[in-house]
Amino acid sequence: MHLTPSFAMAPFSPGDGAGLASILDPASRWPVGEDEVMETMADDFEVTDATDSGRFELRRSGELVGFATYHRRGDAVVVPHVETLVQYRGHGYAGRLMAGIVEMLRADGRTIVPQCSFAASYLRDHPDDADVVHPV
Repeated sequence: MHLTPSFAMAPFSPGDGAGLASILDPASRWPVGEDEVMETMADDFEVTDATDSGRFELRRSGELVGFATYHRRGDAVVVPHVETLVQYRGHGYAGRLMAGIVEMLRADGRTIVPQCSFAASYLRDHPDDADVVHPV
């Protein structure tokens, strides 16, 4: 299943809290249901930080299934794009990737600036992860 956002987003510019606020606004929703986010926990998934590529990668049984590009800004990690490879879309892998990213950032004491609409929606839909969202 391919999801298409039903809204237009203002670009985020550093130092301009309005861009980030518009991304985190609950009125701007990307449709993500709990049933779309996870398959079974028994599957062999791993989220890694490919620092040389500037992206987090989700691998299933060693095979790349998705990634999120990022760059660091102080203790914050700015995520402008989350993508699942075409042949793996519709299985909740982007949500699984986001869950792994949040876990890694929390363990490292870092925060996330979600410029990607999917990343922002994921974080809105998971209020227990609010501690990892960079303050506006």
